[in-house]
Amino acid sequence: MIHGIEELAKEPGRKLSKKLEKFQDVLIQDSTIVRLHSSLAAKFPAARSRTVAAGLKVGVMVSAVANGPKTIALYSEKTAEIKTLRIGPWIKDRILLVDLGFYKNQMFARVEENGGYFVSRIQSLF
Repeated sequence: MIHGIEELAKEPGRKLSKKLEKFQDVLIQDSTIVRLHSSLAAKFPAARSRTVAAGLKVGVMVSAVANGPKTIALYSEKTAEIKTLRIGPWIKDRILLVDLGFYKNQMFARVEENGGYFVSRIQSLF
């Protein structure tokens, strides 16, 4: 693992295409559920299960420039996706791609306040 990290550190950062060169990076945030053994249900209860089950939410932010994960975090499966993303000054001059699990006007406002940009599908009005 140490060798792999050292090799990645030697590689210069990727360059974004000409159309995106005004941005520092393009970031994709998403999460997935990993089922755990039922003996862990007391510590990591599953959110969507009719039987005793355990689950863990893995939140990942991937960087196009670094060509890999920027952050990885573990949460209870019951944690809402929007609560796995903290917007701050780090978003300046970056584009954030998110799915509908992160759709919240307050989050979009925080991205804009911090000088960042976002892309998301719009939530259905019906």
